[in-house]
Amino acid sequence: MIRPWPLLVDHIRNARGRSEDEKFSSALQGIEQLADFIARSSLRDALFGWTSMADLCVQQTNHAPPSVAYLRISAQSSGLIEFRYIDTNVERRQWTRTETPERAVHRLRTFLDQLHWVSGPDSFAAIPN
Repeated sequence: MIRPWPLLVDHIRNARGRSEDEKFSSALQGIEQLADFIARSSLRDALFGWTSMADLCVQQTNHAPPSVAYLRISAQSSGLIEFRYIDTNVERRQWTRTETPERAVHRLRTFLDQLHWVSGPDSFAAIPN
């Protein structure tokens, strides 16, 4: 179910608090910071989010998940964050990248820019780096 961004931030923060694995917790912290970035920027009105366990899922429309293509952002036990665009059920055809927690916001911005999820020539003008 689509949830308001502040609730998603709280959910991820709570998941991080329950994790005993330091690397996984670090990755969750990066996802928490990413969700908080969305919640505090103009993206909160342009993107729709939900969670699946500790994964953050982001989609472009306010449709019941997962009925449309979405970006799944997952903490990995290695301490990295996996970004996976689910637009097909064929896993090997899905776009995927991994990033350090510190680069999570940068990866999201790049993804949004490449797929033109946020429209307009100044779409990132109001979004802090």
